[in-house]
Formats: sequence, structure tokens, C-alpha cells
Amino acid sequence: MLQKSSRYVLPFLELGTLMALFLIILWASGALLEEWGVLNAFNTQGIGYYESFFPLIVLRPLHLVPYMLQWFLGHGHPFGVSLALGALLVLRYTVARWAVSPLVTGYGRWVLSTVAAVLLPWAGVWLGRFSSAQMSAVFFLFVFGFSVRLFSRWSAIYFVAVIFFMNALLMTYQGLAICLLAIPVSLLLVDFFQEKGEGGCGKKYLISFLRSFVSILCGFLLYALYYLFIMRIIGNSGYEAELSIDVSRLLTFSGFMSHTMAAFHTAYGIQFFVLPFFLAIVFLVGYQNMSLKNRYFLLSIFMILVMLPILSIIYVSGLHIRDPERVLYPVSMGFFMVMFMVLSVSGKIMDSDIPSGNIFVSLIIISSVFIYSFEFRKYKNIQYDFLNQLVDIVKERKLPSVMVRDYTGILGDVYTFLPPTLTDAMAISGTAIPADICTPVNVDRKHPLAQRYPIKSTERCEDLKGLPAGITFISAYMVDGKIYLKE
Repeated sequence: MLQKSSRYVLPFLELGTLMALFLIILWASGALLEEWGVLNAFNTQGIGYYESFFPLIVLRPLHLVPYMLQWFLGHGHPFGVSLALGALLVLRYTVARWAVSPLVTGYGRWVLSTVAAVLLPWAGVWLGRFSSAQMSAVFFLFVFGFSVRLFSRWSAIYFVAVIFFMNALLMTYQGLAICLLAIPVSLLLVDFFQEKGEGGCGKKYLISFLRSFVSILCGFLLYALYYLFIMRIIGNSGYEAELSIDVSRLLTFSGFMSHTMAAFHTAYGIQFFVLPFFLAIVFLVGYQNMSLKNRYFLLSIFMILVMLPILSIIYVSGLHIRDPERVLYPVSMGFFMVMFMVLSVSGKIMDSDIPSGNIFVSLIIISSVFIYSFEFRKYKNIQYDFLNQLVDIVKERKLPSVMVRDYTGILGDVYTFLPPTLTDAMAISGTAIPADICTPVNVDRKHPLAQRYPIKSTERCEDLKGLPAGITFISAYMVDGKIYLKE
């Protein structure tokens, strides 16, 4: 009777994990930055907005698809952002579960799927502005799953599928490009260290590696052909053209090394807790498996964990490489691959048992997600409390335009209505008027995110020029930890 009931423990845990993570996403996430502008554009122009925006994203034609999902699920309401993020999380879990199944099953698969779903410690999981990156993570997991199967045996279907989903990824968001190259290497290391008694990395494993590696190269080649075709038709324009200006500084050894060191500083310096967190999770998963006492495997895992920030040098912009919200994206996916290696090599997780280490690790990950979510819930509360008050004042007074004098010091940061976000948020809230935020000269700007890059945030109220006639100034104050507005 006990064995029969234990069969339902794992499905119950997996379903409970998905429900908990989905509810946390709904609770903590919302429109915070460019989501406001994109939602407003879709509300105004409909699907036609995609056509007008396409020339700016010719190399990433699928980039707006997740934004369209936000718009569709919420019918133009910002709640659609939360629903889309929740849907993408469930997709990552589901695809990751399928992807690793040939080598990892049972409770180990549950851990891996959870890691892929939340991508700790990447903050982009909570941000609608990174929904394109989240969708590209789903495509990456498809590439990973088909690569795992292609590594074990030749299949034209698997080969074509790798190429197809690679190009879907690159046409959505290219932050995982270097991670794609790491897939064949990770699979080779798994075969090399697995305790199967087959020993070493002989001809069989070399052929398997070449199958996987060639499929990845063919994927890049197809995208390169698309790039050349688009450049011939449209020319070098759009967002990628702006980034290409930064590439020149990476063509020297000193420039490349400086860029690489910046990636390490952002991932493991600014975010100093990341590497200890990775090491702790790997230790907890591996401690229960005797096979992990192999010192060469442990040394390899340690070296790979330390070197994960190299995956983020794809961000060629000097601004982006200093942004943890970008740098930690490929680093987090790299950690997923490390966990896959650890659980595949250990190979001792049985469906009929409940390994306490894996349950403990999943609880740590889910708890970390919940703790992490409070930061974004705070931003969401600040924005929505402030916006609701402002909309009520504007509707009551029938104001044609407003300027908010921020005496709190916190408005106008990246996720507290960075200018000109407020105008779009007002339009979505049913009040389409010009609206902005300024900070008086005697108030310190408490804008840690804007200062980290650094990027410009609010203007000083005393320096404002060219204001529209009839604009109304409204003051924002902080009282007992809450923002209040008054004229």
C-alpha cells in the first residue's frame, strides 16, 4: 500500500511546484518598463504595430511575439504581462522535463525542470521586458532536448529540429548564442564521466560529439545566410546596427579581456552571492551520490561554474555587459547545463525512492524564488499605488497634462516609471495625456538601478523647459512608507 501511494508523490510534487511558481509570478510581476509602451502601441495600432516596428528588429523578427502574447492574454490590460510570464514559466518547465528525460528521470528531473523554469538568479523571469529572452529560453531547451537525442543516435529529424529551434531562438533573442556552442561540450563531458563501464572518450563518443556539433554549426550557418539576405534587402539598420558599433572595441586583445572581466565582475562581483549559491546547490545534489567523489569530475564542475560568465560576452555593448539582468541570463542557463551534467553522471536517482537531497534542493530553489519575488512585488506596488492616485486626480480635475514633483526621491528609477514610461501607463489606464516626473534640486535621486549602468533618469524640476501650456504640477510625498499625491 505504501509503495502504491508513493507512486503519486512525485507527480503531486511536480504539479504543486508548477502551481506555486505560477501563483508567485502572478503575485509579483507586472508591467514595469517598456511593457507599458508596447502595450499602449498594440492598443493603439493593433497588429499593425508589429509591421511598423519590424525595420528595427529585422534580425530578430520573432522578438515581439511574446509582447503580442501579453497583449492578447490581457486584452490590452497590464495583467496580461503576468499571465504571459506565467505561461512561459510553465513552458520552460515542461520542455525541460522532456529535454532531459533520456538521461535524467524521477526526482532528479524534477530538480532540473525547476531550475530551467526559474533560471535563478536571473531577474528577467519577473520582468515582462525580458519575455523575448524567456521565449528564447524555451527554444534553447528544445535545442538541448533534440541535441541529447541526436548525441545518442543519428536521426535526420533530430538534426533538422536542432537547426529549426536554433534559428527560432536567434530570431527572438540572441543572448544564449554561446550557450548553444556549450551543448555538445556538456554532452561529451557527461559521456566521458558517466559510470557505465564503457570508459573514456573513444571513437563512438567522438562521432556523437561531431553529430551534435555539426548540427549547431549548421544552425548558425542558416542564420548567417538569413543575416546576409536581410542586409542585402534592407541594409544594416535597426537595433543590431547600433550594437555593431561596440564590436570594434572587442577586436583588440585588451578590449576583449576588459569586456570579459566586466562580465565576471557583473556576474560574480556585483552579484557576489551567485557563485556560492551555485556551489551550494551542486553540493547538495551531488552529496548523496557516491559517484561524485570522482575528483576529476568535481574539478571539472568547479571550473565550469567559475567560468560561466564567459557565456555572457555575447552582450557586446559596454552598457549591457554591466547589467546583471542581461549577464545572468546565459549564466543561469549555463547553471542548468551544469546541473544536468551532475545529475546525469551520478545516475543513481530512482523513481521508487524519495531522495531527501533532491527534495531539499527543490524547496531551497522555490523558497529562493519566493524571497526574490518580493523585490519586484515592491516595484509593482509602488507603480500601481502611484498610478491609481494620479489617474484619479487627473480624471477628477480633467487635467490636460501633468508633471509630478517627486519629493520621495524614488520615482523615476528604472522600475518606478523611468521617463517617458508614465505617459504610456496613463494611456493604458484610460487617461491619454502627457505625464512625466521630475525631481526637485534639494531631493536626492534614489535611483540605484539607473545609476548602476549609468543611464539618465529624471530631470531636475528647476531645469525644465518647453513645458506645454496649462500643465499642472502635482507633488509626491512619502508618508509612513507609502506615496501620497497632492497639488
